[in-house]
Amino acid sequence: MSGRIIDMAWKKWRLIFTKDLPRDCDGLCDSHSQKRKSIKIKTDLTGQALLETFLHETHHAGNDSICEDYVERIARDQAASFCHKDCLSRFLSCPRIVELINEILEK
Repeated sequence: MSGRIIDMAWKKWRLIFTKDLPRDCDGLCDSHSQKRKSIKIKTDLTGQALLETFLHETHHAGNDSICEDYVERIARDQAASFCHKDCLSRFLSCPRIVELINEILEK
């Protein structure tokens, strides 16, 4: 499986977008004890659902001892807050983000 290597809490993780997840699962984070750790996210997620799943799984990657209820709630709250107009407009006005969006749109 290919993917992009990301850093999360001083460890390397392979971020993989895949269709190969259980039907009721949007994302999975490998155990910290695995040698080649990955975070898997369903390929068809977009928008706030993608952001919430990404945040959820990266919270697990950053700290495997926090409880699932907390991870679920904080990821949902963060995604909803980020998707607010004020946050998005500031994010989208970043020159690097504008450059990346233009690259994506030119494909």
